[in-house]
Amino acid sequence: MHVSSYGLSDIGRVRERNEDAYLIDERQSVFAVADGLGGLPEGARASQLTVELLEKELGRGRVLLNMKTLFGKMNLEILLLGKSLSPDTGIGTTMTTVALGEESLDIAHVGDTAVYRFRSDGFEKLTRDHTLEEEIRNRPDYNPLVPIPRRHSHVLTRCLGQIEDLEIDTYAYQPASGDRLLLCTDGITLAITAEEIHPRMLAAATPESIVRELVDLANERGGRDNATAVAVFID
Repeated sequence: MHVSSYGLSDIGRVRERNEDAYLIDERQSVFAVADGLGGLPEGARASQLTVELLEKELGRGRVLLNMKTLFGKMNLEILLLGKSLSPDTGIGTTMTTVALGEESLDIAHVGDTAVYRFRSDGFEKLTRDHTLEEEIRNRPDYNPLVPIPRRHSHVLTRCLGQIEDLEIDTYAYQPASGDRLLLCTDGITLAITAEEIHPRMLAAATPESIVRELVDLANERGGRDNATAVAVFID
């Protein structure tokens, strides 16, 4: 299996600072995207810290990597930093990781940074957003005829750094040659639909070309948020 990748993070056209962060480790085939919570202080420090902790763990060898344990460590580190920087509100960040093996595609995830898989016959979102909107949609009494306020799509129900006992989602998939993965923050997904991304992803010659195209398009459509994307091609 040959893996190629590219990542890019852009401040956008509205925000005063970039609070996204990402990591690419092609040697160990581990990729990550984090998005600091804009509604809380020091979002950039929160997202960067998660990436630094992951990078440090990877430096010890991927054989030691246990994502649920690592996410627990990240959560406590950010919780402690938040108590120091902002005792009243704390700080927070999303975090999504992908670890690729010859026969495994493992994801650990909290928040609304997403992973999509694109194939010639369609696409699939491999993560579930931890937002108030998504929680409402998954309730047994959900009525699709009742509109959900748009603001609920931005309200996170889970993130790193806010509570000690945090639930982390993990997923395991089977990778295949020809798979094209996209890890991205909501600066991408709020501006561009997966349906629009699909043909662009399949037509892209390289991971760099599609990442730059998506970031540019998000900015052309207003750049309302930081836009970060990591594309991974499996051949």
